[in-house]
Amino acid sequence: ANRGILEFSDMLKRPIEAFKYLLATVEKGSANLPSSTAPLDIVFFASTNEKHLDAFKTIPDFASFRSRFELLTVPYLLRPSLESKIYEQDIRALNKIKPIAPHALETLAVWATMTRLKQPNPDYYDTKYRALISRLDPRTKLKLYEGESLSPVFKPQEESQLYELRRTICEEYQNVVAYEGRFGASPRELRSILYRAVQNKKHETLTPMAIYEELDRLVKDRTVYEFLQLEPRGKYHQPQEFIAMCRKDFMDVFEREVTAAMTLVDDLQYEALFNRYIEHVVAQLKKEKVYSKHTNSHEQPNENLMKEVERILKDKEKLEEVYFEGNPLQRSNPVLYRNKVRLALPQITKIDAAA
Repeated sequence: ANRGILEFSDMLKRPIEAFKYLLATVEKGSANLPSSTAPLDIVFFASTNEKHLDAFKTIPDFASFRSRFELLTVPYLLRPSLESKIYEQDIRALNKIKPIAPHALETLAVWATMTRLKQPNPDYYDTKYRALISRLDPRTKLKLYEGESLSPVFKPQEESQLYELRRTICEEYQNVVAYEGRFGASPRELRSILYRAVQNKKHETLTPMAIYEELDRLVKDRTVYEFLQLEPRGKYHQPQEFIAMCRKDFMDVFEREVTAAMTLVDDLQYEALFNRYIEHVVAQLKKEKVYSKHTNSHEQPNENLMKEVERILKDKEKLEEVYFEGNPLQRSNPVLYRNKVRLALPQITKIDAAA
């Protein structure tokens, strides 16, 4: 191991006498052998949990050890996409026993990471952001950590502000004893849920529903798991409610995917249609032609397309405020897109919360 790394796994589970020799070894950079002294050029790593570390701090020898090592806090993961990677090997093994449905692991990872989050303290932030921070629920905070859209909980302008604060939010509880990620469902517990769900004979496939059943069983016994004993703070530390959130998320995903599979019209298609309408209206007003990807040529604005969209918009006379920030139309031409929207919807008074 010389000139390498030596790791002591769960070091503090052993009696202290078992590793007292490390005090001299680390300090002198050498190991005493029966007939000689071996110089060491090595990095020592040791892992433990907070409970054993707290107990270790109470012994008289702790000061001697503390002066010879650096404590590094390693919280549980707070991003579902990273959490899922822990179980990829398990999933490959379980897939040989029972088929794994899409989103089963994803929904488990989302639930687990929500149990580890802490409620943001609005007083930690500038006064102008406090109302915004107070609305940050566990599911939306998780989306913020993942870099996902925060709609519909937050409007585009509010979402931009939260992303500006993202680093501050991530670091809010970094230097406190009860740091974010210290408590919550552990990977060991999640593996147990996965394996129990696979063994559930009610389900021929490991589906999100099978996961929810196991989660429902787990949260009923609060005496077994420490994170279930945490007092709720607002919408945080509520594992049972998190199961309901995961169910809703899955139903939304299921609806979108079924809609796409059945080639039904979804919201994105309406968005694309409106973008095409704007493009053709502007071209008609400027007496220009529109480039067609299908024919690879410039053509006259499509009268039928414009009439169809205007028929759809006919009953929207009372529509006064719209949000298109992040829309392809806005991204492609952020300067002119407001004028284009006003051409299509002259009754609009606010675009993206701006008059």
